Amino acid sequence: MKKTIFITLGFLLLLSSMLFAGGGQASGGAASGTAAAGSIPSYINLDGYRPIVKQGTNVTLSMMIRRETIAKSDINSNWMPQFIKRILNVNLTIEETFADTYQERRNLALASNDLPDIMINQSLGPSDLVRYGTGEKMFLPLSDYFSNQLTPTINALLKDNPDGVAFNTNPDGKMYTIGNYADATRYPVADYRLFINTKWMALAGINAPPKTVDSFIDMLRKFKALNPADVGAKGKITPMIVANEHDRRYFLNALGFVGPNSASTWGTDPCINVNTKQITVPCGEPEWAEFLRIYNTMYTEGLIHQEYFTMAANRATARAQFAEGNAGVCVDAAPYVSMPDSFKDWISAVPLTSSVNQMAVAARAPNVGVGTFIVSAKTKYPEVVMRLLDWMYTPEMGYISTNGPIAGTADTLGIVGGIQLNDAKDYFTTLDVTAKKFDSDWDYRVNAIALSQETPRNTNGSYINMMKALGVPNPQLREYNLNDGDDNYYVQCYNGQNGYFYTCLPPAFLDLQQGTRAADLRSAIENHVKAETAKFVVGQRPLSEIPAYFAELKAMGFDEYKAIYTEAYKNYMANRTDWSTYRIDYK
Repeated sequence: MKKTIFITLGFLLLLSSMLFAGGGQASGGAASGTAAAGSIPSYINLDGYRPIVKQGTNVTLSMMIRRETIAKSDINSNWMPQFIKRILNVNLTIEETFADTYQERRNLALASNDLPDIMINQSLGPSDLVRYGTGEKMFLPLSDYFSNQLTPTINALLKDNPDGVAFNTNPDGKMYTIGNYADATRYPVADYRLFINTKWMALAGINAPPKTVDSFIDMLRKFKALNPADVGAKGKITPMIVANEHDRRYFLNALGFVGPNSASTWGTDPCINVNTKQITVPCGEPEWAEFLRIYNTMYTEGLIHQEYFTMAANRATARAQFAEGNAGVCVDAAPYVSMPDSFKDWISAVPLTSSVNQMAVAARAPNVGVGTFIVSAKTKYPEVVMRLLDWMYTPEMGYISTNGPIAGTADTLGIVGGIQLNDAKDYFTTLDVTAKKFDSDWDYRVNAIALSQETPRNTNGSYINMMKALGVPNPQLREYNLNDGDDNYYVQCYNGQNGYFYTCLPPAFLDLQQGTRAADLRSAIENHVKAETAKFVVGQRPLSEIPAYFAELKAMGFDEYKAIYTEAYKNYMANRTDWSTYRIDYK
């Protein structure tokens, strides 16, 4: 079996210094070559972006973009495509896809290698980047074109965000995509959503959120013993109700496992065991016995709903229970989603320790994703594409790409009214929405501004940048309004989780052979884990048979499955010598 070399954070720090220091760039190239200063076409403006292509030269780029389901405008008339054409002097031919069409159209383009210059938001993951980038050479290696002349904004962004490099680098050491960046410095949240009702805590004599698994279960027992009339429950009390699977993420963290963002809640994704500092797959590790004990206890004692395994698939059922006030622990996207009138009564649960882990952890969702776009290796204008992408990642584009231009400036192009300060001068208003030309800011963004559902962008610091552009001399981050459900949710999560954040694993870029084998093994293993876990939890299979369960996984190839990921992350783990950087504390 071929070995996969996973480009690690440690290695990438070295790579970053090589790529982004001075005016250097990576060796090699595609299409017309690298972006060395002498090879950049003379018609490209390197002194700014207005225009990107100098007047007198016509360049047309083709795009396949994915739009929101509410899109009804002519995409060519939206502000951003018009700005690119009229101000940046880059012509576009745009093909639209939607949620129900993008997969078929994307797959057809990939199968025929008939790609547009740029594909945006077509849900291409690590396996696609490896297959069509490294393997079939269909995607342009963007890193071959990084230079301080052509892509200064991207260079600076990647130099300051090594995790972004790690999340988007193929085993061949090249970046075929970059990813979108979101501001992660103000009230960040962990990769679980679990909330506790403070009024129930007070009635149960609990002064603070539990910090151990056993004390959490004791809290549920006390909730169950409460009088329904005292807590305003309209039905039978079920201490913890779940509308999604975030409770399992919460308890996986309590066992000491931190995996990729949105890792499988069945323990079938690779994770770091924070105690051993080794790559593990939780469902086949000794700690999984504690996971089964926890859920068997909660189920058999009636601390979770007897329809636990079906309720998360039917959120309406769970939310009906919340609406009746029957639960003291809510597992849902946010309290205001299920309890719009009482969301202020809820706080985020604190990460737990357990009998197998004494390090409380909360997996921190990254501020950068994988992909969002690729560039065809056959593009006639690689340098123009790279310059356009560099513009998309500028600080200004962090807010303009979604909110539009500043009102009263020439940038509105006479297409939109733009944005201006609100009366309190602490946020913006959208003139076209105020004038009722659009139903909401969301409608305005989709049908008046945006190029694509997820246009390449970096929103780090976008609020401050926007307020400066609106004329506020010394803008400060606005105070969150605790009477607003969404603001309240972020603050409560931050209060409960800060001090426990650990960065999640970057994705594993497996080669085609390993990826196929891992997928085959995972399918059988995950099906078995789901079936047997449910049996252990509801008591159809006694906990005394857990050793036999582990033996069954081994017979299904668990050791080989784990070894694939151990190899994939070998260099990452070897170079992660400073584990203090794994912990993230926000001030």
